[in-house]
Amino acid sequence: MCLKCCNLMFMLESPYYLVMKDKNKEAEKSLQLFRQNRDVSSELSRVSEVVKEDQAQSGHFYELFTVPSNRRAAIIVFGLRTFQQFSGTTVITFYAQSIFREASGDISASTASMIYFTLQLICAMTSSFLVDKVGRKPLLVISIIGSGVALSLEGTYFFLSNNTTVDVSNLKIIPLVALLGYVVIFNIGMGVIPVLFLGEMFSTNVKALALCLADIWFGILVTAASKFFQVMQDGFGISVPFFTFAICCALGLVFIFFVVPETKGKTLEDIQEELKGKKEKEITEKNPV
Repeated sequence: MCLKCCNLMFMLESPYYLVMKDKNKEAEKSLQLFRQNRDVSSELSRVSEVVKEDQAQSGHFYELFTVPSNRRAAIIVFGLRTFQQFSGTTVITFYAQSIFREASGDISASTASMIYFTLQLICAMTSSFLVDKVGRKPLLVISIIGSGVALSLEGTYFFLSNNTTVDVSNLKIIPLVALLGYVVIFNIGMGVIPVLFLGEMFSTNVKALALCLADIWFGILVTAASKFFQVMQDGFGISVPFFTFAICCALGLVFIFFVVPETKGKTLEDIQEELKGKKEKEITEKNPV
């Protein structure tokens, strides 16, 4: 919490927010810093036009679902959040020690948990540098495929260990490696990018409403996924929730491939134009770089 508060002291205001507050000079300085370019006049003009268009609209709650571009943005953001949580990330965080204890490896549950959360932090920080170099969509695809494989390995180990007579005493390293592999591959994409999309998908006139609803949806998902894990583990064994999360990863891959757009290098207005159904060529002609 202290680290977050310290970071906020150095966080810059969005150019869109500054234009909304009629602070055009500050918005220009903000854009210059973000783009590392002194000449941002054309982009500032485009930002001003978009803000004026958005402010001319009412920004009611129902517009999240009645305006086609907002509705598509909501489907993308809420869909990604759903697959993020039902890929098991928060549940595994909550139950990390009990999962490692169930695995009964050579490393203690507390030590394995410390390694897990340290890797999670490092990978999340690494992802922040990769998203603008590799792109959002490739990282999401790689992340969810790798997560599905790791979860399948985890589920297979626990199934063989608890439901068959197969001797897995020499394979106790597998659940540890699978979970640590999961935290690495998940956090380079699925752990970070769905949160990033919260700020990229929605127009300024509905962004605040959308973020509030997204937080409520996140709370519902965490509760549902956690309860699901507990009920399935108690009733059918620990392998069942892992296999279910792996299936959710497969469904998430289809969703990412066909529904989620690539936003790398695109401005808010470019993304909004794409959400309205305009092709990339038309957007480039309208907003040349």
